[in-house]
Amino acid sequence: MKLRFDEAAINQVIAQQCAAPIEAAGAAVASQITDVPVSTRMTVNQSGRPVCLVAITDVKGMASQAKHGTLTRAASAVGLDIHRYAP
Repeated sequence: MKLRFDEAAINQVIAQQCAAPIEAAGAAVASQITDVPVSTRMTVNQSGRPVCLVAITDVKGMASQAKHGTLTRAASAVGLDIHRYAP
């Protein structure tokens, strides 16, 4: 007897259950950054998992992240565990 799981259905249930806390974590990270404008956006990644993208929406955003680690420090300040993304 084979047991098959519907991964899309499982990911959909996970997304529904986890979207609010993930969005709250993204908002918490964004609230730590006060010197440049920041935006957040909820989406689903390539694996079908919900993610909240936090971006510095200022021209100097990339420089700020590269020089000061602005987003990394903000995420760490709210207690998130930061790891380098490897596709």
